[in-house]
Amino acid sequence: QPVAVATATIPMHDQEKQGSKCCGCCCDFRRAVIIVNAINVVLNVLSIVGVAALSGFASTVEFDDDVSQSDFDAEIKQASTTGGITSGISLVVAILAIVGASKYNIYMV
Repeated sequence: QPVAVATATIPMHDQEKQGSKCCGCCCDFRRAVIIVNAINVVLNVLSIVGVAALSGFASTVEFDDDVSQSDFDAEIKQASTTGGITSGISLVVAILAIVGASKYNIYMV
């Protein structure tokens, strides 16, 4: 008869993963969630910086025509507001997913 080894004596990092593997063999899903969302956090921060730079750059552009200037300013304001809000929400969701994966909380992921 096979004898089972008590897993309490084996450190957690040496035990075999019990869940599914991402892409068949790469890593477990928890680690994959953390990696993908860390990349998402970096991209969202870059996006927010880009939106801020766009707003700053657009304020220096001047047109000869007042109508074109006001239309341009309105479009830039709308684009920067929409981009900032979208990136901000995505950033919060990505951070929430990382925290959820770290704490093994399925509702946060």
